[in-house]
Amino acid sequence: MTVVWSNVSGAESYMVYHKLPASAGWTASADLGDVLAYTITGLTECTAYMISVTAIANAGSSIKSSSLTTVTASNVPIAITGLAEVSKTDGQATVSWTQVSCATSYVVHYNINGQTAVLTQSTSSTAATIAGLTASTSYDISVTAVNSVGTSPQSSTITVSTNAASVSVPTAPTGLTAISKTDVQITM
Repeated sequence: MTVVWSNVSGAESYMVYHKLPASAGWTASADLGDVLAYTITGLTECTAYMISVTAIANAGSSIKSSSLTTVTASNVPIAITGLAEVSKTDGQATVSWTQVSCATSYVVHYNINGQTAVLTQSTSSTAATIAGLTASTSYDISVTAVNSVGTSPQSSTITVSTNAASVSVPTAPTGLTAISKTDVQITM
């Protein structure tokens, strides 16, 4: 993984540090000299690392920069599999799929069956609920996996048909009272 940073006025050299997010200790590079990029080697593929840099001068070292957390990846993710409908209503559909190694997020692509305009929705989960759909309508849905290298090919497409719009029968009136009465009539 290659990291780059901005030049610090007065710095004579730099040192790069990395660690796993749950780890207490940092691993330091050697004194790098006056460079603004460094390739960290020996990292595990598809693993999150925290990275920080210090500037060094004759007077000493700066504190560590704010850390960057990134996931190592050398290839785009493979296409997702297992895309399936989980549930649906008259206005939304929930789908899920199998997790893809090295994916950091997913993009759900959906459109009305047979139409070309495609909408998208991003998620970091392996499931998504697509809201705002039209009742009694078929939607084509596919998903792509994303990481720092790029985007996977699109998954196979499934078609989900939303339910018919629900019709509610009104509730019975309440608050019935007699306001006046005579021997022959009641006015309400």
